[in-house]
This record gives sequence, C-alpha cells and structure tokens, in this order.
Amino acid sequence: MQTLFNLDTDYAIESCDYHTYPTPILHPDRILPFHDLVFVLDGSWEIYQDGEPFLCEAGDAILLAAGHHHYGKVGCAPGTRTIFVHFYEIGAKEPGANSLAIETIVRHGNGYMLKRLLDELVFQNNIPATPENPGIVSSLLKTILCQIYTLQTVTGTANRSIYSVAKRILEDPSRFIPTKELADLAGMSERQFRTRFIQVFKQTPHNYQMSEKLRGAREMLLNYPEAGLKEIASCFGFYDAFHLSRSFKKAYGVSPTAYRKDNSSPGRI
Repeated sequence: MQTLFNLDTDYAIESCDYHTYPTPILHPDRILPFHDLVFVLDGSWEIYQDGEPFLCEAGDAILLAAGHHHYGKVGCAPGTRTIFVHFYEIGAKEPGANSLAIETIVRHGNGYMLKRLLDELVFQNNIPATPENPGIVSSLLKTILCQIYTLQTVTGTANRSIYSVAKRILEDPSRFIPTKELADLAGMSERQFRTRFIQVFKQTPHNYQMSEKLRGAREMLLNYPEAGLKEIASCFGFYDAFHLSRSFKKAYGVSPTAYRKDNSSPGRI
C-alpha cells in the first residue's frame, strides 16, 4: 500500500515522543484520524494494517495511514524502543506533481539520517511554542517524508551492500573497522566504496563509525554509572580513556566525566 503526501500542504503534529517497551505489548487496535509514523530504534514489532502484517525491525520505519485499521496479534520483542509521530495535513490539497507516494514500510537496516531528523522533531515539539515553531515542524515533517521516500527508492546491489556494511559496523562496536576491510565486505574498491558511502550517509566511513561509537559511549555513560572511562573506551574501540575523552570533547564540547555529571538525572540520554 502507498500513501500520497502533497509537499505543497502544511503538516502539524498531534503528538510525538520516544517509547520503550520493557515487556511485550500488542500494537493498539485502532483507526486513527491522523497518520502514525513509527521508527524502530531497537527490537522488533509486528503491526497489521488492514489485515496485512508488517514485521518492523531496528532501523525500519512504518507509516500507518490515517483512516486505516491498525492492530497487532503478537507482542513486540522485550526492550523494543521506538520513536512515534502522529501527524496530519493542514488544509489538505489534492495530490499533484509535488507529491510523494510512500510505502507502508521502509526497510534500510540503519536509519542514521532519519533518526537525526526524528530526534529534532521530538525536540521541536517539546520546547515552548514560538510563532516560528509550526513552520519549523511542518518543514521537518516534509524533510522526513522526503528522506523516507529517498530510502525506499534506493535500488541496486551497490547501495544494498552499503547498508549491509553499515549494519556490520553497528554489530561490531568494539573496534574501528578499516575502510579497506569495509570495502572488501561491500565487494568494491576502497575508492568506490568511500564515494558510495558518502553519497548514502553524507559522511566518510570513519566519521560514521566515530559518531556511532560516541553515541554509544554517551548512552553508556548515563545508563551505566558504575562503568569507568577505560571500560567504555574498550567497549567502543577507542585506544584508551584519553582517546575517548579527546574524541568526546571534540564532538560534544564537554568531557565524558562532565557530561555524565550534568546529565545524570533518570531518563535523560
């Protein structure tokens, strides 16, 4: 099933936030008057739309269209985490030349850029409203729809190989994988792989690995207060605590120790 979205229309949010499901739970049985976009951060969830099942795994985005029947028959995997966005058109216009046809589910195994956009959308939705806020939110929603459309139209063995390699990087966080090794996994020359990787992820393979490792280190700093910098550095492939501290401060403008101290309240990541 495809849903058409007119980019000449403005969009608004009904609600959006992060959800964590420590134990299995069925997707609610409902028909919503607005669209429901779900991005799976971790875990998996089987969701039905009008009788058709869609198994959503980490990195997948599912767009449940307004006015359709959504429900679940099997609970999500324990520990599943999602970002959800309930949104709707303002003064909806008929689909035209500037419209996107988006599939119900988009599978791409990573979702780095999409997650960044969704993080920003949640942030914008939760700060005090300003006169500019509705326009920012509408623009972000359109950008997210464009990103999903771009991801669903990625075709060809080469791009599938790039996403497979990105998944491999995330599955082996304890070391920095040399670009040559990644290129071999993708079945490309090192130069071709680097060029293709930048086209897909808008950054070099090394910078991608660094950003993902720092993100993991940042979460470990807050979720495991007993873990020392040496242990965290080892988990994410840094040479030592100094290497981690230097890279962390360069990325976030503050040392890991200061970051942990300033953000140690429950639930903050």
